[in-house]
Amino acid sequence: MRGRLLRQVAEQQIEPALALNPDLVTIAAGGNDILRPRFEVDELADRYEAAIAKLTAGGARVVMFTTFNRSFDPLFRRLGGRAIAYNDRIRRIADRHSAVLVDFWEVSGFDDVRMWSWDRLHLSSRGHERIAFEVLRALKIEHEIEIPPLPPMRTSSALVTQVQNVQWAKSFLMPWIIRRLRGVSSGDSIAPRFPEPVPAASLAVPAPNYWQTIPK
Repeated sequence: MRGRLLRQVAEQQIEPALALNPDLVTIAAGGNDILRPRFEVDELADRYEAAIAKLTAGGARVVMFTTFNRSFDPLFRRLGGRAIAYNDRIRRIADRHSAVLVDFWEVSGFDDVRMWSWDRLHLSSRGHERIAFEVLRALKIEHEIEIPPLPPMRTSSALVTQVQNVQWAKSFLMPWIIRRLRGVSSGDSIAPRFPEPVPAASLAVPAPNYWQTIPK
């Protein structure tokens, strides 16, 4: 669920996950914490390590993720120091607990805007498919996912870029700032899409047609 802080993930999801007796767990958390005004990397890492220790002690193979390198984006570039510090802790935790690490700081291609959704914060379907590819590769599992190279994207004029930035600021950035000032999250009023376990096969969806979804 979007907007969840690491504390909420650890408190609300670790025990229910362990109750399923899983043999594989993927966990990605902490990105929202990096965006908050108050950021204590040591406190965050300690909380994360406690969660990972619980999962590995339960016998599950755990897959962890670093944050992305967003230095290509002027807005997120300012948070680069936080991301570097956090990723350093993530790598150490994964090593200490023998977790599988997908290090997206080292994966190329995510500097393409087409890998991101309209809010510039979450991934597009294309970006999520790339994540699936990297997870399966890290787990050394054979698969049939193909990631075709994206064709060059037409360069937008300065005016078009400015208009897009203004639209993004009005539709996402300002509401996000207002929520921070009010102390609320975009995910506070939503429920999980799948509150109960469902067969993985029922979640299968056709692969996106890249050539029809590439913005012009």
